[in-house]
Amino acid sequence: VLPLAAAHGFRFHHAVGESAMLLAWLPEDEPCPVPDFATHVVGVGGMCINERHEGVLVVQERRAATTTSQGSWKLPGGLVDLAEELDALSPLAPPRKVLEETGVRSRFKSLLALRHQHGAAFGRDDAYCVCLLSPLSAEIRACEREIAAAAWLPLPEYYE
Repeated sequence: VLPLAAAHGFRFHHAVGESAMLLAWLPEDEPCPVPDFATHVVGVGGMCINERHEGVLVVQERRAATTTSQGSWKLPGGLVDLAEELDALSPLAPPRKVLEETGVRSRFKSLLALRHQHGAAFGRDDAYCVCLLSPLSAEIRACEREIAAAAWLPLPEYYE
């Protein structure tokens, strides 16, 4: 079926699981307005600051994205799940990612920063949100599968 569809001008739009979506834009004198599938990857980082101890929660990834980032401290975070809430009033992704990576429960306070970058993973754009979180617990239980180390780092040390 696919070679026949391709012979008639259809192209792959996207595939999910066992389904493939093909697309053919019929007007030859107009550009196709249908956007590419999965135009962005969305990630979050949680800046969880313990005000009593003046420390920020940081992690070292077990498998860093680059050799230069191996052993570097970073904010806990990662990709937002499909259909996961990331609205300004009650975003679920930042506290979830902090809990998954560090075992520390936290509450969203505010959005600190948003970065947008072209040509990231799979050639897609990357949107990354850094959110300020308040810890609801302090004991760290790092995810052994993903995290090599986790700590409350003093703020002056983090800023260096």
